[in-house]
Amino acid sequence: MVAAPAVPVHWLVEVVNEYGHRPRAEAGESAHPYPALTQGRPPQAARLTEAELTALADRLWPVFGAPDPAARVTALNSLLSAAKLTPEIDGHGDQAWRTSHTEAAQIIAAGCAVTLLDSVSRNGWHRLGICDGADCVDVYLDEHGRAPRRYCSAGCLNRARIRAYRSRHATSKPPGPAARRTGPRKSNAAMTTTDEI
Repeated sequence: MVAAPAVPVHWLVEVVNEYGHRPRAEAGESAHPYPALTQGRPPQAARLTEAELTALADRLWPVFGAPDPAARVTALNSLLSAAKLTPEIDGHGDQAWRTSHTEAAQIIAAGCAVTLLDSVSRNGWHRLGICDGADCVDVYLDEHGRAPRRYCSAGCLNRARIRAYRSRHATSKPPGPAARRTGPRKSNAAMTTTDEI
């Protein structure tokens, strides 16, 4: 049995968004090369191939993006079952998870399952999901926000705000200049008189 590695939340989210088939296809990045994920990477992840990272991302995405809460629960429970995890406690009373897997890809998947379990247990399901932005299915896992999050990044949030602004102003736009004109057009000189000042 080996310890399930500590998988940082930001690394897990980046794997899903950069290697998952659905997020890459929605972003039009399917033909682009995969980025290197080195920052915050668990040591065992250095041995994973692109195919293994893609398979991991596709297994993790349904926990965030399943169509209903029951399906999300089922997806996480499936990950936990496949991880073959056993809880242990140390002499200080701290809990740790161990897995019977020996392959790097399965060990990292076990670590991801523990990270998701911990996050959902501490923060609830409303802190993780998929982006509400148009043409985006990237995932997010918000551990610190005060209000529930709806977008994967500030970029998607800003694009949504711009779309909403343009939509509001497109429907409430005043009529064009020709429609507003009711009388003869006055020149600027005729509009400013000493009586008005």
